[in-house]
Amino acid sequence: MIEKRILMISNFFPPDAVGGAERVLFNTAKSLAERGYALRVLARQCHETEEDTNIEFEVHRRLRFHGAHPQNLAGRIRHLLFEEYFDSENAKIVREEIKDFKPDLLYLNALTGLSHSPLWTAAQSGIPLIIHLHDYWLRDALSHKKLGWLNKILFSMLKNYLIVTVSEAVRRLVINSGVAPEKVVTVLNALSEDFPVLDENEINMRRGAVYCG
Repeated sequence: MIEKRILMISNFFPPDAVGGAERVLFNTAKSLAERGYALRVLARQCHETEEDTNIEFEVHRRLRFHGAHPQNLAGRIRHLLFEEYFDSENAKIVREEIKDFKPDLLYLNALTGLSHSPLWTAAQSGIPLIIHLHDYWLRDALSHKKLGWLNKILFSMLKNYLIVTVSEAVRRLVINSGVAPEKVVTVLNALSEDFPVLDENEINMRRGAVYCG
């Protein structure tokens, strides 16, 4: 059996943690490692701790993290364009990690504070991609109603994708945001006998999936 390689990208990773998203990723990574997958986690810069040496996979803490917004106008513009929108240094780091690790799958966890560049770089790599969406706030649901027309245009440009939600309520929100119903499936707690099993041809055609949880 050929060992599958997964590169997981996240802003935080335990013990550097502030919320639940990074703890979910830790448990997911640990579970996958126990099942024989080769893993590497790429997270934000911080001082490595002894806990990193007690796990069965690599953790590279290299990504730049952008926190609070500057208060002055010039600082806000710089933050928006070069930090929040696209951090070229983070893009470079992601490319280096992909080249070195040669993953079969990219798994993006919570990217807040890393800019959009890890997502953009991952999408441009051509490697199958899973995006795990954690923070679904009321403001996100409300923005879908305002920008539904834009979402329909953007999603119409995507061909090979699948969105997995953990409840029918979230599925309805996603559909209402402009996504075609046939592109959204519900898998309760990510475990269901109804989860679509793809054959080899379909796997080669579908290059990504989004997990809304």
